[in-house]
Amino acid sequence: MNKFSLRFRNKNTETNYQSQQIFGQQIILAGLSFVFIVRCIAQLINLNIQNFLIYFAILIMMIFSLKFSKKQFYKRLTLVIVNCGLSMFVFIYESPSNLLYSHLRGANSALTSLIIVLTGEFPEAVFQIVFIQLTKLILIILKSSEKEYEVLLGNVLIMVLLIYYLYFHHKAIRSQYLLTLVEQKWENVLENIIENQSYFIMNFIQDTYQFNILSQHNCEQYFMDQDYKQFLRQSYIEKQNLEDYLFKQIKNNFYNYQCKSSVIFVKNSISIIKLKYSIYFTTKPTILILFENVQKTQNKNINFLYKKIQIYSIILQKIMDNNNINNNRLLKFQNYLKLETLLHKIEKEKFRIKSINIKSFLKKFDLIQDSQLQILQPDISIQTIPSLLSAIILIIQHYSKKYPKIDHSKKTISYTYLDESQNAIQLILRGCFQSNQIINLIENYHYQFLAIIDKLQIKNNEIIVISLNKEAFIPFRITNIQK
Repeated sequence: MNKFSLRFRNKNTETNYQSQQIFGQQIILAGLSFVFIVRCIAQLINLNIQNFLIYFAILIMMIFSLKFSKKQFYKRLTLVIVNCGLSMFVFIYESPSNLLYSHLRGANSALTSLIIVLTGEFPEAVFQIVFIQLTKLILIILKSSEKEYEVLLGNVLIMVLLIYYLYFHHKAIRSQYLLTLVEQKWENVLENIIENQSYFIMNFIQDTYQFNILSQHNCEQYFMDQDYKQFLRQSYIEKQNLEDYLFKQIKNNFYNYQCKSSVIFVKNSISIIKLKYSIYFTTKPTILILFENVQKTQNKNINFLYKKIQIYSIILQKIMDNNNINNNRLLKFQNYLKLETLLHKIEKEKFRIKSINIKSFLKKFDLIQDSQLQILQPDISIQTIPSLLSAIILIIQHYSKKYPKIDHSKKTISYTYLDESQNAIQLILRGCFQSNQIINLIENYHYQFLAIIDKLQIKNNEIIVISLNKEAFIPFRITNIQK
């Protein structure tokens, strides 16, 4: 953009910008045409032929420019001529006998002139202001016998200040237009980059406090016959829906003017979805929501893991043939083998949903009921994925030691459970746990475990609190699901 004329150096950009100004100029020409039709009628009624001919000539020029001229240059030239000519005509020739009407007519003329100036471009605005103000100044100096220098100086000062203001006014408008072009190009580039992925792009409209979708690709499997608004309102992250979550992110980062990005897991009535969102703060915050292909846990090669299980089976058979083996070691090795088998199933994503009785299920893992909490524990059944819950229990068992507070020679973990809410139960395990190892292994399968647990906390390496979903959530990416 030229810093003096404020015109874009790129001709296509300048042409496109000018084409957006046509509607405003058409409105002004139509309004002025109506005003001059009224003036022509008034002059005919008053039999003022001279003024009628002047107004009629201006009216013809405006109608020609409005209806027949396809080039915007002629419309702008017409407005400049009308502005300069009308200002001079009102100043020189029109002399109403009523002083009040004279002031009102002068105010109307000044405001009309200002509207035309603001509608045009900066070079045209400078020409009109300088021509009108200097012409009036010269005529007053030549025709007036008295010299009011403060009025003359004020006229020059107002002219300079108005040009100064119009420079920054037009610069701001054109800069905003460039910013809009940058946003559109950014969206197009973004769509080309992620064309093979599932995503949707929307912006945030502050006036209505709503999201407006701009584009989407391959989202049908996630929306499940819903539109994007229903998806935002029925998907939850923790205890708030996704729409409210994004509102808060925009509100908290609106004035930072930086790109905000994060990876989140959201739940709806039947699934867990991994999302990556980015918020680009410009004139309107633009939000990209990308449905990420869940990165399956590749810390262990599946084929290698399967071979390990085969080797463990051979070793276990040899141990069983040895009568001198310690039973505790055998049990520990057996549990470890079970854990490896379950992790292999998790890697393969072979799951099934089943209704289980929580007390009966926990007894299979040789856990002792907690005697410290004197709570009448009713039988509670939940719809869960047994392989995932078994894996969590075995991971915790594998990284636990003998707990002095449990009065039992063989059992290392005690448990209790209670209703936490309508959708979850709270399972409390007590023991001596190796927290870091447990957390690291569970984090490797974080996405899969989210199907059955809402939260897991470890307190002082002695208490683990797990919030279990009463109904398992099934992620979209899980395959071979059996019910």
